[in-house]
This record gives sequence, C-alpha cells and structure tokens, in this order.
Amino acid sequence: PLVVTVEAPAGTLTLVVGDATGSSLVYFSPDYKDTGLGSLSSVGDRAGRDADAWEPPQTAYLAGHHSEMPRWMVVPRDDALEALREFFATGGEAPTSIEWDHD
Repeated sequence: PLVVTVEAPAGTLTLVVGDATGSSLVYFSPDYKDTGLGSLSSVGDRAGRDADAWEPPQTAYLAGHHSEMPRWMVVPRDDALEALREFFATGGEAPTSIEWDHD
C-alpha cells in the first residue's frame, strides 16, 4: 500500500491506497505548514482509539519511506473514497463523512 497526498486550496489529505482492509486518512489545514498544529486522523474504531490500539499497524509507503498507522485509524475503503470525493467537492475542507481525531 501507498500513502497518496492530495492538495487543494483549503487543505491537504493523505490516504492509504492499496490495502484490502481499508484506508487511513490524515487531514492538514492550510496553515499546518506554518504552525505544525491541527492535523486530523481518521477514526475507524472508537474503542480502539480510546485504547490506543495499534496492532496490527497499517503499513504503507510515502516517497519510499515506511509509515505505520494505528489500526484504529483504518476506515472501510468506500468510506475513504467518499471522504476523498467530499474533499474535492469542498475545495479541500476536512470531510465530514468520517469521524476525525485531533492530533
């Protein structure tokens, strides 16, 4: 699986593609580059998030670098695609079709 980055005027969205179990998403607001604050992580399993359940982590690559996302971030593939459609439709705002956790 790979991490794909999509940029738009109102934000940046990264998502894991190519994993049959689903996708992890991270949203960055336009000012994130300046502040380093305010990124959002997808939540596919609330109880897992509350327990900080990482295992088994979702592994993907971005520019040849290995990344691991906690299992609780993984949302079903169709939900990730809907979030991507919403991201494009709003010019890059954080999709409201999935649950987010503040980093």
